[in-house]
Amino acid sequence: MIRVLGHARVRLASSRVAAVAMVMAVAGAMAAGGCATVPRRGPSAPFQAIGNVPDATVWIDDRMMGTVVELTRAPRRIAAGFHRVEIRSPGFESHFQELDVRPDAPQTIHFDLHEVLQ
Repeated sequence: MIRVLGHARVRLASSRVAAVAMVMAVAGAMAAGGCATVPRRGPSAPFQAIGNVPDATVWIDDRMMGTVVELTRAPRRIAAGFHRVEIRSPGFESHFQELDVRPDAPQTIHFDLHEVLQ
């Protein structure tokens, strides 16, 4: 197939077009937030974090999910399976917890961050 782009003629093989289409589809899915942590479809469960630092950020599998306050107002769903959760805030020691999420079984993490001693 030959396409004219501006003044240049470019010959594209159908296999190359298919490869580019696949890369674009994967990139689009990643940009839309489609990952194992926050599924668009499939088994998942609601997630919430409760603790003493409301502006702390919640990270699941090294992906920021939002602040504790944001998750309290609008709980997110996380995919069923094993996940590593980190709660962090400047000036405080981080809290780490591992979850084995079962479909539709609500997950709530209770944490108490401690100030870093200087």
